[in-house]
Amino acid sequence: MTAADDPFPAALAAHRRGDLDTALAGYRASLSQAPDAPEILRLFGLALYQRGALAEARNVLSRAAALHPPAGADLALPLLDLGEAKAALAVLDAAIAATPDDADAWSRRGRALLALARPEEAADSLNRAVDLTPYGIEAIFNLGCAELALAHWDAARDCFDAVLTLAADHSAAWNNRGIALLRRGRAGVALASFDAALERRPNHAETQFNRAAALIALERLPEALEALDQTLTRAPGHRGARLERARVHARAGRRAAAIADLDAVLAADPGDADALYNRGTLLAREDRFAEAARDLAAAAAFSPGDADIRENLSLALVECGRADEALAAAEAGLAATPGHPGLLNARGEALVALGRLTEGLAAHQAATAADPARLNAWHDLGLVLDDLGRPQDALAAYERALALSPGAPDIRLCRALSRLTLGEFAEAWPDFSSRFFRKRRPVARRCSELPEWNGRPVETLLLAAEQGYGDTLQFGRFIPLAAQRAERLVVEAPSPLLRLLAAQPGIAATAAETCADACCPLPDLPRRLGPAPVAAAWLTVPPEAAAHWAGRLADLPHPRIGIAWSGRAETRRGPHLTRAVPLARLLAALPAGAAIVPLQKDVDAPDAATLEADTRVRPLSAGIGDFADVAGIAAAVDLTVSIDSAPIHLALALGLPAWALLPFSADWRWGLPGQVSPWYPEARVFRQAAPGDWAEPLAALAAALAERFS
Repeated sequence: MTAADDPFPAALAAHRRGDLDTALAGYRASLSQAPDAPEILRLFGLALYQRGALAEARNVLSRAAALHPPAGADLALPLLDLGEAKAALAVLDAAIAATPDDADAWSRRGRALLALARPEEAADSLNRAVDLTPYGIEAIFNLGCAELALAHWDAARDCFDAVLTLAADHSAAWNNRGIALLRRGRAGVALASFDAALERRPNHAETQFNRAAALIALERLPEALEALDQTLTRAPGHRGARLERARVHARAGRRAAAIADLDAVLAADPGDADALYNRGTLLAREDRFAEAARDLAAAAAFSPGDADIRENLSLALVECGRADEALAAAEAGLAATPGHPGLLNARGEALVALGRLTEGLAAHQAATAADPARLNAWHDLGLVLDDLGRPQDALAAYERALALSPGAPDIRLCRALSRLTLGEFAEAWPDFSSRFFRKRRPVARRCSELPEWNGRPVETLLLAAEQGYGDTLQFGRFIPLAAQRAERLVVEAPSPLLRLLAAQPGIAATAAETCADACCPLPDLPRRLGPAPVAAAWLTVPPEAAAHWAGRLADLPHPRIGIAWSGRAETRRGPHLTRAVPLARLLAALPAGAAIVPLQKDVDAPDAATLEADTRVRPLSAGIGDFADVAGIAAAVDLTVSIDSAPIHLALALGLPAWALLPFSADWRWGLPGQVSPWYPEARVFRQAAPGDWAEPLAALAAALAERFS
């Protein structure tokens, strides 16, 4: 074959000028004449690689490397792009053994080691490549990538700066330089690098994602959200962008949008532990605790050693009323991560929910010792101290929490309740207003469009009920004082209270907000009128209700005892807090000859059956329409025996004899064990001595009833 007949020179020239089609045709023609020529195979394989035919390039370059091991340096390129890093490392080692000073082989060996998560070895190989070719862009760039993997941020930036000195339009170097700067905490300079990268490669999704990270670090969240949107436009399946956008939405309070992004991640990979964890925590903030527990349990299964997942799973299970499982989750986490402050605290919450208050106290104390800057641990420590009847110690814990987060409304409210328990009314009421600003379950502020009443005389004053019926009846004692400072007084209250309130002199009652010159929520009246409680009795029974029920109960023998044994659901759970008393046990404590009259309108099926089976009971719930009816019944009985719910507050507001059955950790209005409540000094109290144990208070109740009605 003459030189004129050899297609190789023309193929090589075409390859050098970038004409891959002509080059490939020429190399094929050359190989038909010399099928085992290693250099032609190598160049043919490189052209195929440049064309994107990775598998075919791998096959051709494998033949070349088998004939001539230094060609392994080029074989590594398609192998790396195909994700075959181990195979690439093997052929590179063979190439380097044959040609120790091949800078490209050392550089690509570093890249292979990076792909195998061996960054220190990668850096050694890449430094060797740079020593051999100080101006080799590929080697310097890959060395920068190795320094990034080693968290050597300044060294990485220096490498990328060197690349950009040699090739100012190297978009990947601009991008990676931004990453190094961002990790170094220089988000503003990093953003400029990402912008430079996007000028050179506008549609690169990963750079847009990194740009969003810089904007988040700079607290420029609307721009970050736009960058994340653009990332997902270019790469709809970008997991990181979905997760980060969910976090940005969550920070802005757009939980539904955040959950939608996490749903998309989990649709692609149901086992994505990060997405499960983030969705679980968001669902918990939405008070969707059963769903949150499901997600967090799944996340814990995929990442069993993650302490944060276990902590949040335990907290969600507590909220679901599954305290035993919550304790198990916290203890499993502590077995894997001993001393973790969040898990210690979660364990404390689970123990408290089980009524194991002393153990819960120790767990919360351990959490604060492990991390004195942990806000929720101090908060929870204060709660359990309050539950144990130690409000003075609870105040100290709340002060530590407020030192970490001054003005935190949830903690200020707890401080108010501790002070109310201690009778420190003047100090308590300013903090009590923080109930409107709690992060979870804030109290809805009524009549917010009206001016807030300052306690001075006014023409028309609107007083707004809030929270439960019992709270309205308790704080209603201040209504007559407020009426003295208004020409016209209107009380906005739930419908079941309207007929009762309207029967009181000088009061107009309404179920809807009305026009007024000023407004004041009922629980804020003590702050406006004087901090200490006034006399509990402030109501009278509407005459028509008194006559109606006196007639209906006329045939009942004495003693007549009105009872209430269950009420509204608790926002915190635990046997020490549960107000309800088992109906059968309450009935067993009442005198055999008594006529028993339920004061509850709502009775579930099991309790209805229990009442029906007791011949002493006169069932009246079907005839109770509102609190005017309850007042009429209470006035017709000799004594009201009730848990801490609306009937006891109503009876005492009417000035009627009433005895209270209280849980171990009773509400602040009842004061501490052994003390007389300043709110209800007339009430006789029967209080649990141990969480959830009604035996002692019911036995004392039975003895007191026998003595009273003997």
